[in-house]
Amino acid sequence: AILAAAAQVGHGEYPAHVHPRQAGDGEARCQPESFEYEIGVFIVEDPLVSYSSTELSLSSTASDNDNLTSVSFREGSEHTFSASNVKQLLVWNDGKIFQITGLVNNNEANIQQIGIGNFPQDAVSTDQINLYRDSAIYLNSFKFQLKLDSTLPAILPPKPDESTFFLDTPYPVVKILLKEISPSENTQETLIYYEQFKSVRLEKVKIQVKVENSQDVQLRNDNSVLNPKTPFQPFGNNPKVGSGFYFANREISTKKLDSIAINIEWMGLPQDFATHYQAYNSTEVIPKAITNDSFKASLKLFNNRSRVVIESSQSIFTQEDNTLSNKIHLNYQIPGYSLDTSSYETDTDDPFEQSRYFQLELASPDFAFAHDLYPVVLNKVALSTNDDLKSLTVYPPYTPEVKAISLDYTASEEIDLKNPPNQPHSSQIFQLHPFGYADIQTLNQDNQYYLLPNYHEEGSLYIGIRNLQPPQNISILFQMIPGSGNGELTPPQIHWSYLSGNSWQEFKNTEMLSDSTNGLVDSGIIRLSIPEGATSQHNLLPSGLHWLRATVTENAAAIPDTLDIKTQAVRATFVNQGNAADHLSKPLPANSIQGFVTRDPAINTVQQPYSSFGGKPKEDNRAFTMRVSERLRHKQRAITAWDYERLVLEHFPQIYKVKCITSAAGNHNPGDAKVTVVVIPDVANTAPFFPLEPKAPLYLLKEIQVYLQNYTSPFVQIVVKNPRYKPIQYKVGIRFLAGSDQGYYLNQLNEDIKRFLSPWAYEAQAYITFGSSIHNSSVIHFIEKRSYVDYVGYLKLIEQVPIKAGSQGKSDIYYRVIPSNLAQVQHPDSILVSAPQHIIYLMGTENSYDEEDFEGIGYMRIFNEDFVVS
Repeated sequence: AILAAAAQVGHGEYPAHVHPRQAGDGEARCQPESFEYEIGVFIVEDPLVSYSSTELSLSSTASDNDNLTSVSFREGSEHTFSASNVKQLLVWNDGKIFQITGLVNNNEANIQQIGIGNFPQDAVSTDQINLYRDSAIYLNSFKFQLKLDSTLPAILPPKPDESTFFLDTPYPVVKILLKEISPSENTQETLIYYEQFKSVRLEKVKIQVKVENSQDVQLRNDNSVLNPKTPFQPFGNNPKVGSGFYFANREISTKKLDSIAINIEWMGLPQDFATHYQAYNSTEVIPKAITNDSFKASLKLFNNRSRVVIESSQSIFTQEDNTLSNKIHLNYQIPGYSLDTSSYETDTDDPFEQSRYFQLELASPDFAFAHDLYPVVLNKVALSTNDDLKSLTVYPPYTPEVKAISLDYTASEEIDLKNPPNQPHSSQIFQLHPFGYADIQTLNQDNQYYLLPNYHEEGSLYIGIRNLQPPQNISILFQMIPGSGNGELTPPQIHWSYLSGNSWQEFKNTEMLSDSTNGLVDSGIIRLSIPEGATSQHNLLPSGLHWLRATVTENAAAIPDTLDIKTQAVRATFVNQGNAADHLSKPLPANSIQGFVTRDPAINTVQQPYSSFGGKPKEDNRAFTMRVSERLRHKQRAITAWDYERLVLEHFPQIYKVKCITSAAGNHNPGDAKVTVVVIPDVANTAPFFPLEPKAPLYLLKEIQVYLQNYTSPFVQIVVKNPRYKPIQYKVGIRFLAGSDQGYYLNQLNEDIKRFLSPWAYEAQAYITFGSSIHNSSVIHFIEKRSYVDYVGYLKLIEQVPIKAGSQGKSDIYYRVIPSNLAQVQHPDSILVSAPQHIIYLMGTENSYDEEDFEGIGYMRIFNEDFVVS
């Protein structure tokens, strides 16, 4: 079978691949014999009329000779225009396409050129101009064509599969995907052209199917059911006008066909019928001479007892070089008709038991094949006194006998999204989404239908909730990882919506009850009122859940990573009941709260998944003295760097450390005064996640800036920012103690190096230092002190340098060794931090280094053979 789909969309050329789904459970797919795609202008129907190129002439207005505006029939043409021709299309022999916009008179029409096509030779002719329906030509279109081998299993509708979503449709499915391609042979990088496709709008689709040599046919004549595997007489052993040959199968009986061809291989044909029936003509029993095309049949379709005449008559024999051919292809174009495809029986071989079947009825000549005239002719020849007649051979009438039969057919359906019919199509177009699918006809966006899912959002979060019973309020805890977002970006606005059917509906302002996360920047609780319109049955996402969606259109990187999301969340606040004075000196550990003081039978369990936040102990005398002393010194004014730092630390307890960097122009212009305040958020209570590069969110930086501006000169420009973090990475050659689990200790050593370089990410009391530095010898000493390390053979400070793909098509990262043994920062607002992963090689393995890699005083140890200490 050949299936071709043409969609009226935009230009472009991009690879795709296709997966028809074959018979069987799950997602089994078959590979087409061939798959082709084109972009251009396509003719999908036969012409209504073909004119000779000498019949028509084009003309233009006097003011615009280059713009052809009318077409007319030349004198002597038998054709004329009518009102039905308006909006129809003329394809000129040079490929230009004109639309008839109106009539001047019966011989002249106004036209407008709407396109030009590079059509194949069989579509246009140098001496013909074709007239088409307006729906027969697809402009700016994709055409996908695939060919399936007849030996493949049947292509059946999808069946449910627990491993993945399936398309809930009663029809077989062809899935066409954009393919990842490599921009060149020498790279592993792949591209997918979603961005180029996402704005392409779909107007209409025509699906055309062409089947060749289908032999699964149920047959009978007026007398009995026939076996297609053995020779049979289609019109019986004594055919007469009106004798019928009937055939059916699932495909031709359940599809509304465009055309059908009956391929017949005859048996026992004479050389030609003129000779075979010469005696019948000479005796004047049959007055009109019999020729090879004298025998004709008509094709009818019986559809639930109603009869549709497809073609009144057509010769059922053909000839080659005046000799009858034993093979014929009876081609029929099928007019429009109404077809009920609701049922079809498969457990019978009798077409009469089907609700739809075809009949090939013998139509002419009146005497059929002259079986009843054979005795008359024999008698006349035998009794004739004419020597010429007596010398004639009277052949028995030919009884049609079929050796083999097969069917070809074409079927098509057009889905016009701009003008949808009142009743649903028997074909569907689906958009495939990351977690489901949707019928494209249900995805009307501003009266536009897009070829691909159209995502305007930069990022989306989908949350599926079980056992929700709208309308209902829900509280959701978002435990965010502090410092993991890009604090330099403006936090985006979060748009919340819920899934109703296959459509996303925005929450109203009154349904957004509260949000303590500052737009998913901090950990907190969001309370939503889920309206009654939220549903749990849909195809875009798995059914059985009510789905919520949070989207951002820009700056998605400003949102921190999410550690956990939990429903049924509430905020519990500590109430002092004579607790110890230092109770709030450190957070309450996770899982400390496990129930209510007074049990509530409606609550099954209570969980405290994370440590507490906020709160601080009562100010003691030492803290009071320090705060008052600092207040007396800065007098609630920001003048010196010390003033800025103390004001921030006192007013913003979530800030761990502040560094103030001042600068002023040499001309002492007050307008050039600038103060940079670098802040580090408190990450001591972020277990189980330890950020190596903690950053304050942008809203907090702005709050600090506004606060400080109130206590300094209006001429001072205040900039509040996060530190510049400089990751340092080491390349280490190591040998573990004998018997050590090397895989385990490789990971352990990486974690230990990270803890050594960035202790403040792991320990609450560790100190973060601006402008710090560290020598390689300190790192070597630290590693050697690990209980599982035998010795360090190699350590270098490195940086990553990406390199282009080589001849093998592989892109890689080159780790360049930094000559210096000292890691240090270049700016006063910079902090050294550990890279997430260090490069560690084991000594004594196939990846170990030669001894010269470890030479140099930087890799010698004092307490060894390298030096003698005296």
